[in-house]
Amino acid sequence: MPLINEVIIPVGAKDFWNASRPKRDSQFLKYYQDPTLQNLLPVLYPTAFPNLKALLAQPAASRPRVDLVAILLTGIPPGLPGLGNFQNVTTSTPADLLRLNMAFGPSTTDTNPDASSPHRLGLLGGDFDGFPNGRRVFDNTVAVELRAVAGATYPLIATFTPDAAAGALTDGTNNDLPFLSTFPYLATPYDGYTRKHD
Repeated sequence: MPLINEVIIPVGAKDFWNASRPKRDSQFLKYYQDPTLQNLLPVLYPTAFPNLKALLAQPAASRPRVDLVAILLTGIPPGLPGLGNFQNVTTSTPADLLRLNMAFGPSTTDTNPDASSPHRLGLLGGDFDGFPNGRRVFDNTVAVELRAVAGATYPLIATFTPDAAAGALTDGTNNDLPFLSTFPYLATPYDGYTRKHD
C-alpha cells in the first residue's frame, strides 16, 4: 500500500517497518488502530476537527480504527454499510499488500480526470474500482489516506460524523503533465539535474 510508512507508522518504527516482511505486519497493528497523525490533527487544527477530538477523548481501547485496519492492512470485509457486496479481503494474515477485487469494472474511461474529480478519490469518491481497491494511476492515494485517518471512513464501522475538514485534506499537488494512454502511463519525469525550480 502506498504511504503507510508516512501516514501510519510513527517515526521511531519506520526503519523497523521498512525492514520487515508483510507477513509479519500484525506486529504493527497498534499503529493502524491508533495512528499518530489521527491524534495530531485536532492538536494542530483545534477548531477544524471537533468531532475527531471528541472521538479521541475516549479511551483508545474503545475506539480502535477497525476501518483503517480493513482499508490499509487486511482488506475490506464483506457486509460493511454503504459498500453493498464490495470486499477485497485476500488473506486472514494482516499484511501491507495492495488488494484488488476485479468484480467491479472501470467506473470511468477518462485516463486523467480533473484534479477536482471524485474519481481521483477511489472508494471515497464512490468508485469501487479505485483505491484502496487496487490503485489506478490517477488515484489520489495521499488524499484518500489522509481523509481516512481524519475519520472519513470511520462511519463504516461506527456512528460518527466526520468533520468537514476531513473532506478537504489533500496533498495539494497536481500533475502538470497528462498521463499517457499506454504503458508506462506516467509522463516522463523531469530531469532533476537540469530543471530550474521556482
